[in-house]
Amino acid sequence: MTRTRQTPCIQMPETSRRARSFAPLGLVGVLALSGCVSGIDWDLRGDGLNTAPAALGANAAPPPQGDANGLINYSGYQAVQARGGESVADIAGRFGLNADELARFNALRPDDRLRTGEVLVLP
Repeated sequence: MTRTRQTPCIQMPETSRRARSFAPLGLVGVLALSGCVSGIDWDLRGDGLNTAPAALGANAAPPPQGDANGLINYSGYQAVQARGGESVADIAGRFGLNADELARFNALRPDDRLRTGEVLVLP
């Protein structure tokens, strides 16, 4: 005869039916009151909920242009702009780099074709 072992059942106190019926009303009340409160700066920009002036006032700097070879110098690294139809291997050959290493560094394959102006970071 085999014995089966029974695990004790833990009983959680049951929430009263009345408390469960008032929970949605509490949520509705909190949401309704939050709509009445004024002066809360939800996005922390100082002008309430309107972010349009911040978006319209943003001035993006123009992208840097490469030299005759397409080389762009940044502080700490260099990048190169592709010419139309070049592959990663073509750019590696132009700069005397290993094509597999350049491709891997940019998460590409050596035979991937690039559009004019696309930028690769040099390892």
